[in-house]
Amino acid sequence: DGTGMYGVAPGATLLPIKVFNGGTAPPSAVTAGLEYALAQNARVINLSLGTTSPTGDTGLKRVAATNNALVVIAAGNEGAASPNWPGRYAQESWANGTLIVVGSVNSQRRITSESNRAGPLAPFYLVAPGVNIISSYGSTYSYMTGTSMAAPAVSGAAALVTGYWPYLKANPVASILLKTADDLGAPGVDAIYGHGMLNVNRALAP
Repeated sequence: DGTGMYGVAPGATLLPIKVFNGGTAPPSAVTAGLEYALAQNARVINLSLGTTSPTGDTGLKRVAATNNALVVIAAGNEGAASPNWPGRYAQESWANGTLIVVGSVNSQRRITSESNRAGPLAPFYLVAPGVNIISSYGSTYSYMTGTSMAAPAVSGAAALVTGYWPYLKANPVASILLKTADDLGAPGVDAIYGHGMLNVNRALAP
C-alpha cells in the first residue's frame, strides 16, 4: 500500500492466533494456540512471547512430535544470561531440534542490552535485527524494539526455506538456519550469540 514494509517472506500466508488476554497469556491459551496452528497445518509458528516460569510445554510437545512445524521463539528482554520460557524447552530431547530461540541485535550486529543471551541454549539460538523495526501495530505502523521483533525475521526465513523445499521437515529447516548464520562474538557457537546472526541469502543458497 506504499507504506510500512515488506516482511522477509512477503508471499507467505499468515494465520494470526490470539493467546493474550490483556497483558498475559495463560499456559492453557498458549497450548490452545499451538494446537490450533497444528490443526491448520502451519509450517512455521512464531512465538513472540515469553515468561520467567515454564509455559506452553504441552502444546510444544505435540507440535514437535509431528516434526512438521518449526517453532521460532523470542529469547526475552531481561538482559539475562539465558532465554526465558518457552524458549528454554529447545534443549529438551522431546523438542527434537524443531525449536529455535532468537535474540536481538542492533544495526552494528551487536547484541542489545535488553536481549537475553544464548547461555545453555546456544546450540538452538541465533540473533536477528530487533532495534527500531517497523511493524504493523493496531491499525497503523510503529517502530518497535526487542526479541519479539527479531523472532519474526527468523520465522520469515523459515517460511522461505519451507516454501522452496516443502518436503523438508521442521528440524532440517532449523538446522539450515542455524548452520548458515554469520558467526558473531567468540568463534563458533557461543553463550552470547549462539550460532550468530541470521543470513537469509546463505540459508537459501544451494
